Amino acid sequence: MFSHTRLRLLVLGVVLCTRVCEAQQGGPETALQACADAAWHASWSRFYKPETHLFYDYLTSYERGKELAHLPTADEVRRQYPNTCGYGTGMEDGMISAGVMLDMTVDRYAVTGETNLPACAREIVKGIRLCTLGHGFTGFVARAVCHEDLTSIYISSSRDQYTHAVHGLWRYARSPLAGVADRKQAAELLAAIADRMLRNVTPENGYDSLRADGTRDDRGISTMWNVQGHEAARLPMIYAAAWDLTRRPAYHEAYRRYVAPAVEQSLAFEAKHANHPSWVLPQMQGSLELLDALETDPALKKQIAEAMRRVSVRCAARASAAVKRADTLDLQAVAPDWRVSGGLVNPYRLSWYAVREVGEALIGMLMDARRPLPESAQRDLAAMLHKLDYDRVSTCGIFHLQCAYWKARRRGLFQQGPTPVQQQAMQETLERFWQRLNTQYYSPKTHLFYASPVDRVAPARLFTGGFLDPDTAQVGYGPGMADCAIFNGVLLSMLVDRHAATQDPALAATARDVFEGLRGCATVHGVPGFVARGICAEDGRGVCLTSSRDQVTHFVHGLWRYARSPLCSDTTRDEIRGLMRAVADRMLRNVTPGNDYDFLRADGTRDPRGICRMWAVRPHEAARLPMVYAAAWDLCCDDTYQAAYRRYLAPAVEQSLAVAAMPPAEVSRWMPCYTLLQMQSSLELLHELESDSTLKNKLAEAMQVIAAMAEKRAAGLNGCDDAGSICASGETALAQLMTPGFAYAPHQRALLMTMITGEAHRSPGAARIIHVTAAYWRARRLGVLTPP
Repeated sequence: MFSHTRLRLLVLGVVLCTRVCEAQQGGPETALQACADAAWHASWSRFYKPETHLFYDYLTSYERGKELAHLPTADEVRRQYPNTCGYGTGMEDGMISAGVMLDMTVDRYAVTGETNLPACAREIVKGIRLCTLGHGFTGFVARAVCHEDLTSIYISSSRDQYTHAVHGLWRYARSPLAGVADRKQAAELLAAIADRMLRNVTPENGYDSLRADGTRDDRGISTMWNVQGHEAARLPMIYAAAWDLTRRPAYHEAYRRYVAPAVEQSLAFEAKHANHPSWVLPQMQGSLELLDALETDPALKKQIAEAMRRVSVRCAARASAAVKRADTLDLQAVAPDWRVSGGLVNPYRLSWYAVREVGEALIGMLMDARRPLPESAQRDLAAMLHKLDYDRVSTCGIFHLQCAYWKARRRGLFQQGPTPVQQQAMQETLERFWQRLNTQYYSPKTHLFYASPVDRVAPARLFTGGFLDPDTAQVGYGPGMADCAIFNGVLLSMLVDRHAATQDPALAATARDVFEGLRGCATVHGVPGFVARGICAEDGRGVCLTSSRDQVTHFVHGLWRYARSPLCSDTTRDEIRGLMRAVADRMLRNVTPGNDYDFLRADGTRDPRGICRMWAVRPHEAARLPMVYAAAWDLCCDDTYQAAYRRYLAPAVEQSLAVAAMPPAEVSRWMPCYTLLQMQSSLELLHELESDSTLKNKLAEAMQVIAAMAEKRAAGLNGCDDAGSICASGETALAQLMTPGFAYAPHQRALLMTMITGEAHRSPGAARIIHVTAAYWRARRLGVLTPP
């Protein structure tokens, strides 16, 4: 049995470890973490019973040893007194509390890496195991188990208890907290629960999971299907979790059978109902979070995201209202003995639930990985944590507050920068991403990175005479190869930043390989100065007939930064000069009024889409042409290129500044997030080379405008991407980080952490890996993310 002495040492070890970190970090966030630590200590020292490994609902005394004296006796539980659910007795919500505490411990460990947390998590899992397997009714998740005999239970549970227990076990099993044996145990518990659902949740039983004695609950609280919209996702969530950990086909089939109608019902609920209690919101959101993480169907995933968004919006109002209500309540009161009062009754219940409601609402918001936590919600969380005296708090709501706090910390909120554990997690994640990028999206034949796995890139049969015409082939610019020049250009720039941050000599070989991919885009087709989008991975020769100014922008920017870096050898630098000269000469020949300033396709014709036009363009595209000439002049020292650069620079700067005055509708229509990065790439190069102080200041001003635009968009993306960009989150981060003197705010650093390690981004594609990695290393180079 887990002794009281060992428990005190365990909890004290975590708190002391955290306070060492506090002393090192300092700052205003320290007081808030001290509140969270005090809540943690109170949770384990007053609400937890080592005999059952369970946390209980409330305290009836602050006298040591008497806090939980009100809990039902074994005789009372065996008699099902005062009711079959144990309502109001203090052991009503044991599995809700266990799930919340386990969920919180996962997030806390991701932030702090405290060495005692794995043992704490195992204690919580022991409680869930006791409530699932220890009473003789396999798979029945009891609310709690009597502390006297460790066997007796109230025979009625609820889908709410199942929801939190399953969600907590699933998150635990997928986290570094769990070892191989721990994951096996979690899988065993989830399988037992899922098997019970398969047996009992049938039309004949009214889709009831049944009470421990095999009878239906007349309140409907154990019904798992044909329920209200906020409850619809619970059943497929259970099957999905069991399938995820066991890979048993029966669970997968059940998950797929229910998930689509459950998502539709979830959307219908959020569109119609507004007055349900707040506790249903994190339960609904937790179910959707799990389904969202496992779902592969894009249409369903989009619907789940919309349902989660709607829940988040509702949660925000609930949190603020509960914080205000708490100001009018006695938050130090203890609960009355249920045997006298008749249960968990007012006025105490109002105080008890106000704290819990704040935590529940904030958890519901933070489970939605696609949306940032608004500043108002951050203030609500901080205010509620500061309101409480943790030596005199009697509500289990402190479990939920802690859970919200550590979810926020995992996002990088309430701290000055990443903790050492978070820094390590980012590095490990990026290394895993890099391996994924090279394994799935890289071709050693072409030295290019593709948007789709290499075996799905446009095959050689689509190319006629080495070229693919997008206007006749009906396959766009070539599946998977539309943006290779962008990808390799961004990667080359990233490697320059990474080398500046680490001085790793091994990066030279990697950079040379990426360079060879760009060189191929400009030479394999035999058309001087034409920058192809990509190269057919099958034959290593075929290219799309048309390119774009976007490809040229990243091609030039990446090569220019590489050529000026210690990574680049003299031999490679000479090759880059040849490539730059060819591209600039093509611009001089073709970008004329007679060609409508188009640099022309590989066959010498104009592109009908206007994507190869380099002048007389929109304001955000104006700097592209002088940037090409400036790079060629800088590397080749040819006065012809300098003259062209000077001819276009001043009007390009004025047009770039005009972005600030563009109507929002025009910005929205013509400037997706990738244009922000491309504009900044052009302006960065020009700003670096410009010697005229007036023009240099104007270039900096234009970059500030774009950075502010990127900052606003990044906040709305919350580390995710939108359909209109290549990688919106990475693009908006880079657009800020490239700007001289722009303050990369703490909440933006938090978003950068989210986009790397967030639960929603476990299997990213090539575009996301490349841009997010580039943002990380630019931040590291600037000292925004200081390594441990």
